[in-house]
Amino acid sequence: MKIHNTLLPIAVLAMSSCALFDGGSTSKNTDYSIDNSEDLVPFTPEEGGGDADYYQSKHLILVTEIHGSYNQMHHFRLDPDNDRKRIYDNLYFYEDDFFYVMLYKGTAFTSLGQIYASLSDPSDAEYGKLVHDNTTFQINIKKDGVYRLVLDADDYSVDMERVSDIETPVYEPITTCRLYVHGDAEKTYTDMTLDKATGKWHVRKTIPAKSSIGFFSASGISHYKMDFAEGLMNRYLYPNGVNPRSANLHMGGDFDIYFDANSYVLDLTLNNPDTASYYCQVGWQEAKVLEPLAEAPYLFRHRITSTAQPGNYEELPDFYPFLGEPFELEYRSEGGDYNYKKYIKVSGEFDLTVNLKEFTVTVTKAGE
Repeated sequence: MKIHNTLLPIAVLAMSSCALFDGGSTSKNTDYSIDNSEDLVPFTPEEGGGDADYYQSKHLILVTEIHGSYNQMHHFRLDPDNDRKRIYDNLYFYEDDFFYVMLYKGTAFTSLGQIYASLSDPSDAEYGKLVHDNTTFQINIKKDGVYRLVLDADDYSVDMERVSDIETPVYEPITTCRLYVHGDAEKTYTDMTLDKATGKWHVRKTIPAKSSIGFFSASGISHYKMDFAEGLMNRYLYPNGVNPRSANLHMGGDFDIYFDANSYVLDLTLNNPDTASYYCQVGWQEAKVLEPLAEAPYLFRHRITSTAQPGNYEELPDFYPFLGEPFELEYRSEGGDYNYKKYIKVSGEFDLTVNLKEFTVTVTKAGE
């Protein structure tokens, strides 16, 4: 069953304005009772739901953030043995995702709401952790998996059932997307266009050097996490964190940016590698910033003195971007058999020429 993800613009207000929600609670507000005959709104899943009848609620809302996608429009079915139990099937949760319940006594998203976050079964602590502090009131996911959540319409607690492992990641489809660029020279949002043939959001944009990029929904409330196409990491970019919502670009220039609406994979193309802006330093703690060579902005040179001997090779230095791990570079010799992979084999003075267009380091005898 496809996960339905429709966000109402007014939903942003429900979380951002103190006038529309009233803190959090783990206990039921006993002066209010959900009436199914008034509360339930029939819903038809996009891909069908078998023989079950599905609903959405006017007053009791399950709110989730899954891989950065914020969703308060989930549908559910009723437990055939107890219509006070609302069953949310086929939820793909990942570690550090979260959920909570929002109760609206009036019209949802426009009236005062109350957040609830509690687990009905103590054993569910294996899968979810209550986080309650001055700014956060939610259940954090502790273990990846496909889950069924059962929401009690009387006490607003949730029972978690982990149905299976996740064999292939499934995320909520991205229905709106904006590119966010953050750097010293620019902090901007740019609307992206969905290419329906490829299923990827796209924008072409000139991005300054030393910038980071991320992806938001049009409302700004979803800040999507991302994975990366092969060949990008430690060459064109470096992720911010283990489950990154942003990534540092290693060069500035004219980019085609692609973000997959279903897999959340970032891909990009640098359109002007011959005129883009590059940065390179050798070492990290005692770094030396290198200046680009006159012949091309992507070429840098660093001279070393090697004391290597046969059978006692010397490791060549790493080269770094402005932020992140070392560049992933291929080390090669020119004019002689001077190195083996990232090690130099002989003694003497050598020039290391870094090419950030081709991601290579060429080793040559100094003066040649």
